[in-house]
Amino acid sequence: MRYKIFSFIFACTLLAGMFSRISAPRSQMPQNLPEEIRYCRVLFPRAEDVNISATEPPHFEIYTTKNKTKTLSGYAFRTTQLVPDIQGYAGPIDLLVGIDLTGTIQGIYLISHQETPAYAKDRESFLEQFLHRGPGDPLRLGQDIDAITQATITSSAITRSIKESLQIMGRDVLSQKPVHSEEQTTVFPWDQLVVPAILFLLAGLSLFLKRPQLRWLALVGGFIYLGVWKGTMVAATHVANIGLLNFPEFSDSPLWYALMTATIASGFMLGMLYCGSICPFAAAQEFLFKMGQKLFKYKLCPSEKIDARAKYFKYLLLLGLLAVSLAWGNPDIANVEVYVTLFTRHGTALAWTLLGLMMLTGLFQYRFWCRYFCPIGAMNGLCSSWSLFKIQINETCNLCRHCRDICPTQAIRQSETQDKIFIDHPECILCQKCLLECPQGAVSFTSAKHEKKR
Repeated sequence: MRYKIFSFIFACTLLAGMFSRISAPRSQMPQNLPEEIRYCRVLFPRAEDVNISATEPPHFEIYTTKNKTKTLSGYAFRTTQLVPDIQGYAGPIDLLVGIDLTGTIQGIYLISHQETPAYAKDRESFLEQFLHRGPGDPLRLGQDIDAITQATITSSAITRSIKESLQIMGRDVLSQKPVHSEEQTTVFPWDQLVVPAILFLLAGLSLFLKRPQLRWLALVGGFIYLGVWKGTMVAATHVANIGLLNFPEFSDSPLWYALMTATIASGFMLGMLYCGSICPFAAAQEFLFKMGQKLFKYKLCPSEKIDARAKYFKYLLLLGLLAVSLAWGNPDIANVEVYVTLFTRHGTALAWTLLGLMMLTGLFQYRFWCRYFCPIGAMNGLCSSWSLFKIQINETCNLCRHCRDICPTQAIRQSETQDKIFIDHPECILCQKCLLECPQGAVSFTSAKHEKKR
């Protein structure tokens, strides 16, 4: 019953965020003129005067003194005012761009953004690539401009906003004829759709065929492809972005759409498939725990009562992070996952400390982060409580409790009256141990509507 309540609150919070986003009046970003003028002077250190232009599009006129005469020497504009529809992964990226009278970029100042710091750590060197590029120079991401590592969505948004803003300024302010530069020829990254599909297929087949080897193959594949190579995995910021209706361009990040669609769909169909068989940090924790058991042979074993209560913390964390992120309109507030620090190898001292603590504890308890802290584990748990297929215990069970004893996440428990063994599905990671080792064959993975009551 508690999971149904959590599911209701979660759905209401998401819908409230979406409704607020849709119903909010669209207006230009408010300007703080003293600060904007100060930023203009950063881009043009020799500026004598900075005026707000009375013509469209919105921009600043930069004047310098030459031979004791004040002369127009350049312009500055905010990309969010010229191309407001282009947004980064977490929302608008507000850039002030300075150009000379020929349209050549003289400087770029990042006013504000909401991108996850771990994925935008090289933004200064990235922006420097645009300097001294003019209207006829191609700005092709991946060819003329090197993207920020593991931040394709952010890189693409910045590149497109600068390129399109320059075109608007060239046409409407500089009265330049459009320059037809060579169009960028891109190859669609099919691997970002195909590889996740293969991983989820392997994980699903593992359940129906009772082949845990396929699950391990999916885990290793997820660790290598999603974690090490792409540095991308489902995170609470993804969920907050959905609530804020911040969707990246499909061509920029098909992997984002593949992961979110497959994770949510599989959650409602099969349960905790992503968390149990694909998540890169889940694989890291399983490897870590196995290593800890071989080296130290000590295992943390909280009581069933303490474990059951502690597991609710991740659901409260998910709802709290989501509510605050939607209220403030900033999805980066939900960026608490330690695996972002691990796989991007970038984070604050606090983030590294938290990661170290989680990994240290993970040596002695199976999936410590997943069980008590992971917001995505909580979201998938809520989906799995409604899943079409579930691991179930039928009437042939003789209460031997073997399945309960071998369950690594303590998702199998005995009722208070001791007359029934039941599965806490939002905590079941589908590891299949109970399916394979039940002496009576009383455990099966079947359609939820065929669940047999004892």
